[in-house]
Amino acid sequence: MANITEILGTDSVSSSRPIINSNFELLNDELASVTALLNPTTSALSGVSKVTTAELLVLLNGTSLLSVNSLGAAFNTPVTISNVAKLNGTLVKSGVLGTAAVPTTQVTPTAITAITYFVEANFTLPEAVDGQEVTIINTSDTSKSVSGLSQESLGATTISLVGKNSTVTLRCFNNVWYVISAYNTDIV
Repeated sequence: MANITEILGTDSVSSSRPIINSNFELLNDELASVTALLNPTTSALSGVSKVTTAELLVLLNGTSLLSVNSLGAAFNTPVTISNVAKLNGTLVKSGVLGTAAVPTTQVTPTAITAITYFVEANFTLPEAVDGQEVTIINTSDTSKSVSGLSQESLGATTISLVGKNSTVTLRCFNNVWYVISAYNTDIV
């Protein structure tokens, strides 16, 4: 922080000139230090080794992309983690379509938009992103099939959810859905 020298009301203008010049030089140096970190033309902040704040909000055209505060972090954009991710707490996979009482009618989705689907009809898996996972839960007392858009897109010949509460969890790689786990399900 610049230490500005005060000019007293009793000082003459000519004797104050060196103090005024020194004050302007100090202010200019401080401003140069700030603009070295925050570019006023591009509004880009760089070269900062530490930021302390109660909240971080990243916006793009008024839309929140990232919000971090004492309540948690919310990412409203795809996130790629290119290194080890360590979770020292609970992992919650939210995003459900339908319920046990009211299953979804979306049984031929064009994209997997939830981690869990409650169904009472045959279900067709769409193409997906590598590593995407989905759990399908049968709410019907009768057997329901799970199939791919083509036979090549399913890592099994047939998947049949035998009855109520039967489940299958699948994961997609190279546009093929592979069975990860199942309960009360016939897989061939």
